[in-house]
Amino acid sequence: MSLFGAQAGQLAARFGLISDRDPALASDLARMLLTSARRVGAMALAQACEAYIGSSTPEGRAQALAELLREIAAVRAAIADLLGR
Repeated sequence: MSLFGAQAGQLAARFGLISDRDPALASDLARMLLTSARRVGAMALAQACEAYIGSSTPEGRAQALAELLREIAAVRAAIADLLGR
C-alpha cells in the first residue's frame, strides 16, 4: 500500500509538469496509474484516470487533471490513515 501511495505521489508531481506540454506522455502515466489503482481497489482513482485518458480538449484535460490530482490526494491520505502516519 505505501508503495502505491509513493507511486501516486510521484506521478501527481509529473502530471503537473507534463500535462500541457506532452499530453500523450501524461496519458501513458495515467494508464500506468490506472492499472495500479485497479489492483489495489482504488476505484475512484481508476475512474479519474480513465476520465483523464479519455479527455480530448485542453479544457477537458485540465478539468480531468484537477479531479485526478484530488483523487490521488484522497488515496494518499487514506493510505496514511491506514498506516497510522
